[in-house]
Amino acid sequence: MPSADAERCLRRFLEANWLKPFDAVWDASVASVLASMLMGEPSLDMGCGDGLFMLIASGGRVRLSYDRYTDTRLRLRGDLYDTAASMTRLEATPPRRLVTVGLDHKAGLLDKARRTATYRSLVQGDGQALPFAHRSFATVFCNILYWLPDWQAGLREMHRVVRDDGRLVLVVPNDTFGGQLQSHHRAQRYRRNGRHWRARFFEWIDNGRFRTLTRLTGHRAQWEERLTAAGFRLHGAIPVLHVGAVRRWDMSTRPILHGLVLLGRALQSLRLKGLLKRLIVPLLARRVRPWFAKSLAPSAEHAALWVLIAQPVEARRASVETMPHHEEARVR
Repeated sequence: MPSADAERCLRRFLEANWLKPFDAVWDASVASVLASMLMGEPSLDMGCGDGLFMLIASGGRVRLSYDRYTDTRLRLRGDLYDTAASMTRLEATPPRRLVTVGLDHKAGLLDKARRTATYRSLVQGDGQALPFAHRSFATVFCNILYWLPDWQAGLREMHRVVRDDGRLVLVVPNDTFGGQLQSHHRAQRYRRNGRHWRARFFEWIDNGRFRTLTRLTGHRAQWEERLTAAGFRLHGAIPVLHVGAVRRWDMSTRPILHGLVLLGRALQSLRLKGLLKRLIVPLLARRVRPWFAKSLAPSAEHAALWVLIAQPVEARRASVETMPHHEEARVR
């Protein structure tokens, strides 16, 4: 059974992700692993996004009337826009600890992250060319490596900005991940069988996620080789997120998400969203709790993700070299 702290973490992620409850299982599983780690300062959240993950992982909580999609613009095809439609107050409980720097390449997401009050500073930048001095951070946290077009450059940059006695905390997909994305596999099967309208439906559900999320997967030994090539020594690999939860995350409420977002906005305008969430979130927690319990300590063959802890493998020169192709931003 999950601990009381893990249950509280799940409940807070469900309050933020009540329209996509298995997003909450994913985030709460990773956050529960991070809760047992001491994140040394100064710290960098590389690819901080809207900041909600780190807000809740750091002990904060969103207002009950707020959810992750309240300030999101919709479009008829594809996914949701990242830009904010309004700048409402977001957090109900501030985080217990602050992250020194949050970095993302999207200005709209940084605007949202600013409202979480989780970061001492926010920087817009490229994870393949980090705008920070050499050995700036005691901790670098990254869960977006597979999004980078050049993930090897991203690892090299993290190696450059982490201190010799610092550490890298990396969240990456296991080689089991791709098999769980049933929307993609169904689309392929229907396409082969000539059922094109069904194939188009599941391709819409997938929305390119299979291509993105499986371009960089690997079992523990593969990730150890990649980290070694980038100048890191792997100190720990923690399996997390049961593959069954990923199968449910892949579909879940996604086909009706746009309608749910519109309904949530209508409830908020009537000041009824908070009341409804008080009723629904406990029911959602009951539904997803078995998968959350399995996701906290799965075996390696049933884990969809790894949380990797690594340190630089060799002492580096004390002199700071000239930063290539981008302006250096110093950590305060």
